[in-house]
Amino acid sequence: MRCVLLLLLPLGLSACAPKHLGDPPVSGFDPAPSEPAKPPTTPEVQAVVRNFERVQFPLDSAEITASGKAALQDNVALLSAHLDIQVEIQGHCDERGSTDYNLALGQKRAQAVKRFLTAAGAAPSRLAIVSYGEERPLDRRNGDVAWAENRRAEFRVTQGGDGQVAGTAQ
Repeated sequence: MRCVLLLLLPLGLSACAPKHLGDPPVSGFDPAPSEPAKPPTTPEVQAVVRNFERVQFPLDSAEITASGKAALQDNVALLSAHLDIQVEIQGHCDERGSTDYNLALGQKRAQAVKRFLTAAGAAPSRLAIVSYGEERPLDRRNGDVAWAENRRAEFRVTQGGDGQVAGTAQ
């Protein structure tokens, strides 16, 4: 019995030994990726980001309210003053309704905002739209106050197409 154990011991130890210990790491693999670099911004662009306003919507509607129109007029002025700014308009909903319904309503809200901005003079090529439906709530609580906060259009401001600078979007 001891002879059998002595013969099997080297086999068992070799099975536990780490394989390819001396191999170099795979090219291009970084085990701890760093944060992507944000494009440099000027103080003017940072001011645009700070002043770009979120737009709220009534329940079950893509109708832009009077206060929403005022906020969008301010956003058009910022776009007009900074021609290298591009904007992604993000439509959001509260949690009520089906996922498909909320995605469609978020899309309608983003489209309504884009139509308003282009009618006010913003170039359509500088505006992209996306719907997140109910997937990115600002307020995760239930109730009228939280739901009203979540019915919105937000903006991701980009500079010269180089990626996110910042914005109202989370």
